[in-house]
Amino acid sequence: MVTLLWPDITALALAVLIGIWAITVGVLQIVAATLLPRGGLLAVAGVLSVIAGVLVLLRADEGAVAIARVIGVYAIIAGILLLVAAFRVRRSPAYLAQSAR
Repeated sequence: MVTLLWPDITALALAVLIGIWAITVGVLQIVAATLLPRGGLLAVAGVLSVIAGVLVLLRADEGAVAIARVIGVYAIIAGILLLVAAFRVRRSPAYLAQSAR
């Protein structure tokens, strides 16, 4: 009902929520990268998440198209980086030694 009555405020609230989420995920990815062997790509994905979150927060009132572009570019690049990082961590000696237990 609120969405129908105040669509502009709803879109702004959603943009702010997505921006805060992206920043939070980015910080957690950076922290996880420091704990994992070969976590460099995860750190890059974390930095990318923080940058995307800041951009969404800065452009939250400029419209849904701008936000969709930032989120789309972020999702594609972060997805590729996370897939590559997962394969690199899986092949690391520390992961193999831990999974052999």
